Amino acid sequence: MIAPGRRQVRLRGDYLRWHHLQVATRDVDPAYPVLRAIVDQLGLDRDSAAWLVLLHVGYYQLGSALAAFAEVPKPAPPTPALLRLPTGTERRAHRDVRQWDRHWRALLDAFDAHGGPYGWLTAAGTDWAALNDHLTRVYGNGRWAAYKTAELAQKVLDVPTVVADAGHAHSSGPRKGLALLHRIPGGNTAGDVAILDDLTTALAAELAESDIGQVETSLCDFHSLHKGGYYLGHDIDAMAEHLMKVPGALTQVAFDARAATLPPPYLAEAVGRPLVVERDRKRVYANTGRILERRTA
Repeated sequence: MIAPGRRQVRLRGDYLRWHHLQVATRDVDPAYPVLRAIVDQLGLDRDSAAWLVLLHVGYYQLGSALAAFAEVPKPAPPTPALLRLPTGTERRAHRDVRQWDRHWRALLDAFDAHGGPYGWLTAAGTDWAALNDHLTRVYGNGRWAAYKTAELAQKVLDVPTVVADAGHAHSSGPRKGLALLHRIPGGNTAGDVAILDDLTTALAAELAESDIGQVETSLCDFHSLHKGGYYLGHDIDAMAEHLMKVPGALTQVAFDARAATLPPPYLAEAVGRPLVVERDRKRVYANTGRILERRTA
């Protein structure tokens, strides 16, 4: 194991605090509990719920996913207008409507072969590696999309899989976060990935965190925080901004789900803040080393 340097030791305390704050505020993938609440509020069957989840992964912009779901609540070919709805940065490849159309139609073909969205999601069983490998077989699903889909299947659809690792093979975000805390290898050999996995597992043990997926996310977000691109509550604010960018029939359902699942001080709509990401707030940690919290409503 490669010993951490002085800089990594200094940042380690900040990361440990950061992880616990992200979990406590539900800023670790806040779309997961919100989507689960939407599924419950709408009384969706498992195929409809799986379709909504897959639309969300396709857009990674909740406003767009809900607008698409309202128009096509059952799997159906996309209209040109649906292909042009905004996508999140994580799905910027789908800003090329030809790529998005090809992925969407590949999903429909996969559903047809497995009896529907839920049948396709669970066709490989619940083993984490097998599930991720299965999900990558659809055009447009790389490592990131498969990992997020598998997590959503577990946390929104109750598929009994268990996140086995942080997806370090060819990873970017979690690896960069880990590099702030340790000297790490830069390659993707089996030995390199094993070192990264061991470091992440040890970090999860130190955090008393049983969900390695939450460590994966908090490492990504800590790296973004460190470079001036993030703050505590960023993704909760970004979700509100996305919902307002693409308002529709299910927008209020989403805001009701936010109120039911996320802490009020972090809900801009609950405290009268603008429903946008606060650009200046993203630079505070990089400039001062302070992790800002929202302590009161």
